[in-house]
Amino acid sequence: MANQKQLKLLRQDVQAWNRWLEKKTYDRLDLIDADLIDADLTGANLSGANLSGANLSGANFDGASLINANLGAADLRGADFTSANLNGANLSKAYLKEAYFREANLINANLSGANLGEADLIGAYLSGADLIGANLSGADFSSAHLNEANLSGAHLINANLRGAHLIKANLGAADLTEAYLSEANLSEAYLNQANLTEAYLNQANLTEANLSEADLTEANLSEAYLNQANLNQANLRGADLSSAFLNDADLNGANLRGAHLNDASLMNADLIGANLSEADLSEANLRGANLKGAHLFTATALHTNFRDATLTGACIQDWNTNADTTLEGVVCDFVYLKHNQQERRPSDPHQTFALGEFTKLFQKAQATLDLIFRHGVDWQAFTYAFQQLQIENEADELAIASIENKGDGVVVIRIKAAPTADRPKLHGDFMQVYEVVHKTLESQYQARLEDKDKHINQLFALVQDYQAQDTEIKKLMAENPAPKFNFNAPVGSVADTIQAGGRQQAIQHNYASEPQQTLAAAAAEIQALLQQLEQANPTATDADQKAFVNAALPTTTRDRILGAAQGGGLAWLEGTPYGKITKAIIEGWQKPSK
Repeated sequence: MANQKQLKLLRQDVQAWNRWLEKKTYDRLDLIDADLIDADLTGANLSGANLSGANLSGANFDGASLINANLGAADLRGADFTSANLNGANLSKAYLKEAYFREANLINANLSGANLGEADLIGAYLSGADLIGANLSGADFSSAHLNEANLSGAHLINANLRGAHLIKANLGAADLTEAYLSEANLSEAYLNQANLTEAYLNQANLTEANLSEADLTEANLSEAYLNQANLNQANLRGADLSSAFLNDADLNGANLRGAHLNDASLMNADLIGANLSEADLSEANLRGANLKGAHLFTATALHTNFRDATLTGACIQDWNTNADTTLEGVVCDFVYLKHNQQERRPSDPHQTFALGEFTKLFQKAQATLDLIFRHGVDWQAFTYAFQQLQIENEADELAIASIENKGDGVVVIRIKAAPTADRPKLHGDFMQVYEVVHKTLESQYQARLEDKDKHINQLFALVQDYQAQDTEIKKLMAENPAPKFNFNAPVGSVADTIQAGGRQQAIQHNYASEPQQTLAAAAAEIQALLQQLEQANPTATDADQKAFVNAALPTTTRDRILGAAQGGGLAWLEGTPYGKITKAIIEGWQKPSK
């Protein structure tokens, strides 16, 4: 029970209370279980007071001194502790939901098991505080000072710790699901087994932090500093680590499946046994990294630096590299081309690669311009942008080398370019035109957006099945015999690589220097494409049909057809299957570009 004399004086006049304390010697301030609901205790001196179990909900402690006070299990919901001094105070198991602690001093305070849900602790000082098992969900700790605080097992779901100072703080097994830790300083913090699912840690400082076995699924760690951090066995599936710094980090056995590591720095990082399947490593720096036994299945490694990295025992099935992927100095005794340690290279288990042999085998020599589309391809926009790029950069000899469907809407189109071509500029020019055209056309097919990915996959399925049309084309050629012409002009070849579901097929169209196909046979080639398009997508518009044919046929093929068309009219095509649209497509090629 509270000392009624003390309680009465405190209720009447805080200034009188403070003067009494200055003159009066006393053993203790006994305010146990006191009823001080909505009391105005601004500037009150309650240092050392025992307020355990008291009802102080809505009370105003602005600027009050509560040094070493006992507020254990007290009801302090909605109480205002703005600028109050609670250094060393006991607030264990206190109910502090929606309380205000802005710039309050809670250094070394005991808040274990307390409920601070949705409390306002902006700029508060909690260094060395005990928050073990506390409920801090939805609380605002932005710019708060929590250095060396103990938050192990605390609940921080949706908590705001933006810009907070958590140097050497203990957050082991804490629940930080969807918490905001952007720009927070967590250097040397202990986060072992912490739950950081979908947490925001962009630009956070996690240098030398211990995140072993932590769950960072789909967390945002873009531009975060994780140099020398311990991420051993951590789950980073789908996490955004773009432009992050992970130099010398321990990622041994970490799950980075589908993670975004583009432009990240992982120099000398330990990635032994790490799962990097489907990860985006484009333009990442893995110089000197140890990827022994790592899984790189379908990983994207365009313009990636693997110089002096170790890849012994790694699985590189269907990984996506280009001529700018650096493999110089790679240390590799053997690799696997398939899952589960299948298709070992060298095949003989007793043999290993000679020094530099891995680089010679897997370094791509031909320079290509790689266009990556992460949400499918707008073929009409692509056709327009690509044709304009060819016209404006005729000397660069641009041609489609391959089209790869990586699944989940990701498409990679590789463009052959002359060795002297400025690929970064070409890439920028293409994407600029593509985006403008795509946005212009978008309003015309908003109603079909939900079917967009399905439609793109259908288009790729058509290209994949195109090889099956050879028999039909030969049949049509036999039914429409025509004289042969000698054009004496090489037209090259293009290989369309379609990769889906872990399978890879190649479709190679080779045209001899002396073409043997007449206009009828060439028209049949277009009609075969249109037939497949109709079967897979009966609702395809004329624009869809034109865009697909334009994208599927290389420029050299179109030139060959146009050459054949010069010898006669096209009216006869209208009496053939798909003749009207075939005629329109060829006539479209005949019209000069505006």
